[in-house]
Amino acid sequence: MKFSRISKSIFLMSVVISTQALSENYEFSTLPPAEWVGSTLKERPCHGSINPYYGPYDYTDPYAHEHKLEVVEIFHFTPKVETLSGGESSASPAGDIDYTLLSFPNHHRALYSLMRLKMTGHDDWIREAKMPAPECYFQRAMQFAPDDHVVPLVFGVYLQQLGYTEKALDYFKRAAKLGPSDPEPPYNIGLYYFKKKNYKKSYEYAKKAYALDYPLPNLKKKLAKLGYWK
Repeated sequence: MKFSRISKSIFLMSVVISTQALSENYEFSTLPPAEWVGSTLKERPCHGSINPYYGPYDYTDPYAHEHKLEVVEIFHFTPKVETLSGGESSASPAGDIDYTLLSFPNHHRALYSLMRLKMTGHDDWIREAKMPAPECYFQRAMQFAPDDHVVPLVFGVYLQQLGYTEKALDYFKRAAKLGPSDPEPPYNIGLYYFKKKNYKKSYEYAKKAYALDYPLPNLKKKLAKLGYWK
């Protein structure tokens, strides 16, 4: 799924709205350490560092949002870092994204920026910052905050853009189950089935997405052109 400027804005808006909804329903509790789990796409075990001084905190926890997040976003995850324009603690934004995700493993916008770091061909920045593969951060975040549906959603988009469409589908379905009020997961599932020419299934999920007020008409138009939109 390639993002236009408009669809990027809508996707990020969806992430913000989803975060607010999760925060409203979150009860603060002591969280376990965020362990590195899983493997890379090259089937190597995920290993990474920890931040012994700050966190880890759950991005959907309202207490952490109010009392802990500001420090990270003032000094590390600034607009310059989020847009990959430059770094705060180094020349590239990679080190600051790493610090943000070590402190808030499921920081939605930082995970999205990490995905963009990979998709824009900045593997050199990732290597220079001595970061694990991006997919390791997603698996760590899902282990740390298993009820947060935004993490598997963004991970699904990451996998899809790298061509791992079957794996992406699994994570879109996980996101749909965890966040049934979010139109993004069913929309992405609908796109998957459309590309597979399973138009009946595509319609089924597209209908769910548009019933949840998904804003872009692209999939609906494609299905209508083939006579599948009712």
